Amino acid sequence: MNHNIDRYIKHNLNKFNWKDNKLAEKSGLSASQISKLKNGHVSKLSAQTFYSIVIAFDDTLDNAIKMVFDLNTFNLKKYIPRKRNEFGLLLQQFEISKNSLEEISQRTGIKEIRLSEAYYRNGALDAHEILLIEKVIGLEAGYLFKLMFEKKGLDK
Repeated sequence: MNHNIDRYIKHNLNKFNWKDNKLAEKSGLSASQISKLKNGHVSKLSAQTFYSIVIAFDDTLDNAIKMVFDLNTFNLKKYIPRKRNEFGLLLQQFEISKNSLEEISQRTGIKEIRLSEAYYRNGALDAHEILLIEKVIGLEAGYLFKLMFEKKGLDK
């Protein structure tokens, strides 16, 4: 997924008249990582890295998301449940399911195994993946970032 974290970082470094090492210090990221991000050498932007940079610049998630991502390119797919056999159809009447792992996977294009790693193990999602999930489940862009990272104290 394309992102413009390089443009966002350059804009804010200029705005605050900071050097890379100041952003590294405030974000908790290494100066080397900041340099790679600023120069467009990072294709996968982790959610935690994105959030750390936003907080370091004391910016809002809403503003950062608008600058870094083109949400218009976040196209969701239609969810088509797997075909069921007779027993599956019988039990369907007793199920209550909304925003299942299977549905989120189909609608976002994120592989079920990747979501499973994030749900049940220590898998870390990329920033755009969280934005896609927010869109699928009807949350405001940035809401899950706040829930995930403010509890970890990354908002300081």
